[in-house]
Amino acid sequence: MLLGAEVFYELMLPGQFKLEGSNVIFQNTVFGFIVSGSTSADAKGKEHCGFIQATDNLEHSIKKFWEIENVEIDSVKTSELSIYEEHFKNTHSSDDQGKYTVPMPLKEDPSCLGESRQTAIQRLNSLWKRLSRNKEYLSLYEKFLQEYEDLGHMREIKVDGSGVSFYMPHHGVYRPEKSTTKLRAVFNAPSPSKSGKSLNSIQFNGGLVQEDVFSIMVRFRKHKRANKNVRVNYSHLRHSWRTLSNYENFETVSDGDEANNFPLEAPVVLSDCYMDYILSGSESIEEVIEFQHQLIEMFKTAGMHLHKWCGNLPEITSNLQEYVFLESDETKALGIIWNPKLDCFLFRIEQQRPTSFTKRMVLSTIARIFDPLGLL
Repeated sequence: MLLGAEVFYELMLPGQFKLEGSNVIFQNTVFGFIVSGSTSADAKGKEHCGFIQATDNLEHSIKKFWEIENVEIDSVKTSELSIYEEHFKNTHSSDDQGKYTVPMPLKEDPSCLGESRQTAIQRLNSLWKRLSRNKEYLSLYEKFLQEYEDLGHMREIKVDGSGVSFYMPHHGVYRPEKSTTKLRAVFNAPSPSKSGKSLNSIQFNGGLVQEDVFSIMVRFRKHKRANKNVRVNYSHLRHSWRTLSNYENFETVSDGDEANNFPLEAPVVLSDCYMDYILSGSESIEEVIEFQHQLIEMFKTAGMHLHKWCGNLPEITSNLQEYVFLESDETKALGIIWNPKLDCFLFRIEQQRPTSFTKRMVLSTIARIFDPLGLL
């Protein structure tokens, strides 16, 4: 607040004193005491201050970076893994179509699961709002769920409150730029129930039954004739959709193989599969074609069907006219862009020009690059 000189003296009140040993004067006013005067020019004061900031996030990022870059060594089979294998041997079965059924390997009684229906309904309502704003997204989601039902992977049930149930929220990953699978549904089994327990938390995780990404990608680059395909693989359990009175129950499908009948493919399934991807190849066109036919027939015996084939030579895909092929120049091979025509990996890095280079900025840039082979 600025006051003019005409009101200055109206603010003054009786009461003034001078600080001993200095030229500083304290004057009483309607606002309280004010200070004026001069001090010596050589007066110096020292202030000490400190600032401490924890850098746990940075250290954690460095640790994770080295863990990703590190080549894993096969661990010794644990007793828990033996439990998984024993469970599979004792409980799995197959029907007349070759489809395998395996009960969930539970480590806790499912009665510990609390109420989960309301959470699933709330997330369903949020999903429905998103779908209603995008007709293509909605159409793809409805088509996906209808396909699940037509193939027998889920069925409608009546909610009678008897028994233990777990309602699994779900959502879609919508990628309109994709040429084939523009929508992939994700079922959230780690979603906690009212008791704090989730479907995932009461199950054994099954251990590692596949090779690491590094080994698969290195073998994939050895072959002169390479091909990639994706196999259909479905999830489990109960979910809600559209009307709150209708609920669907998922039927489980598991994998299987017959090594004696398919000598080329048995080693491939054991070593070149990662989730629902198979990346492999051979040194000759003839062997690749035989490899394809054996792979198709082997998965048919388990009620599974391969689709989305891709190869670095037209002969690899031209002999399978009834299957879906990836026509684009680029595809993803376990998270890395692969150009089949050029038979090379590509990396696209979105990098903004920084104002200054810091360790944090460098680590942040590196963390955004998925490079399991360490090519960069």
